[in-house]
Amino acid sequence: MVADLWRNGTSRTGHGTITEAVNPNAILEMVSDKMRTEFVFNKPFSVDFYSRDEWKSQDNIPTIRKSFVWYTDGSLIKGRTGYGVFSQSPRTALSGSLGRNCSIFQAEIYGILACANLGLTRRYQEMNICIMSDSQAALKALDSNSISSRLVWECFNTLCKLGSRNCVRLGWVPGHTGIGGNECADRLAKSGASMPYTGPEPSCGISKSAAYQSINKWSRKTHRLRWQSHQGQALGKRLLTDSSSGFTRWLMGLGRDQVRQVIALITGHGHFRKHLNTIGL
Repeated sequence: MVADLWRNGTSRTGHGTITEAVNPNAILEMVSDKMRTEFVFNKPFSVDFYSRDEWKSQDNIPTIRKSFVWYTDGSLIKGRTGYGVFSQSPRTALSGSLGRNCSIFQAEIYGILACANLGLTRRYQEMNICIMSDSQAALKALDSNSISSRLVWECFNTLCKLGSRNCVRLGWVPGHTGIGGNECADRLAKSGASMPYTGPEPSCGISKSAAYQSINKWSRKTHRLRWQSHQGQALGKRLLTDSSSGFTRWLMGLGRDQVRQVIALITGHGHFRKHLNTIGL
């Protein structure tokens, strides 16, 4: 996630000290999902985004007629992720754990990857294969002309291999709307997230969002410790025990006079008897 020159440099000053301070759990030194951007303009599969109205009558969706239809999903439960793959024909119910430090987006991509790998393992040829997912973000990433995620790139290439021998179409399905296949895939994904993970972590490489989350967590913790250990501001510490982005947004939405009143209340530096007595008024 960071350059070796920063991590292993002889100088421990300047920017090189940032990763040591921010990285107590070594998250920034784990294998990254980020890669050099690859550009693609041709692919042997298609991605369809159907509306919710079209899904009310599945007969109007051409991708699921006379096709092997697979449903994939990802789940995140208490910091653990998992994926699920379901199909009535061919009969398939697959779930697996991805451990910690894996985002829900990566779990969704991994579900599609697992489905494509099943197709390759079973050596399908000249088949109509439809892979449905309720993650528009995952489908848009696979349909994009530029890819900078290692996992997305692996999934893309696996789909290309499957699509070179078959007619492969990916499609969006609305989640949690009573569609049987999607509901089954959702249950399988939750089951996978509840399983213990076996193997070295991270399973998919650290995503940018996980790195940002680690930095934000360190920043808030450092801010809270400095705030609580700073002398003075007894009243303010009682009112503001921790930083809050919600409170910040609310405060920025107020007018100047209202902000002045709130700041006076928090700091105690307003028209209060104690403060007026302190300054001799």
